[in-house]
Amino acid sequence: MKKRTLPGEYFLMLLVALNVVSVSPGHAQSESFYKGKTLKLLVGTTAGSFYDICARTVAAHLPRHIPGNPDALTQNMARAGHKIATNYMYNVAKPDGLTIIGFI
Repeated sequence: MKKRTLPGEYFLMLLVALNVVSVSPGHAQSESFYKGKTLKLLVGTTAGSFYDICARTVAAHLPRHIPGNPDALTQNMARAGHKIATNYMYNVAKPDGLTIIGFI
């Protein structure tokens, strides 16, 4: 049986992405920190899937709400039920607030 996605899950994903940016350290809130940098949104599914479409929507609108208007890109890391993206976030990504993982 296929799981139905509720409209609230779209909103929840957007809130999580915005919350990551708002909780980041104080120096990260200045315009000079984000100016000229790129936010990376990691997605643990293939391109064209539901989570990919949600992440690309967030990536299209998120930079407008961050001081410095950084670029944003979506990177797909499919397989293993989001574990590859989660392990990348934990082991490889720098803890500088520029990498966000999107999964539910």
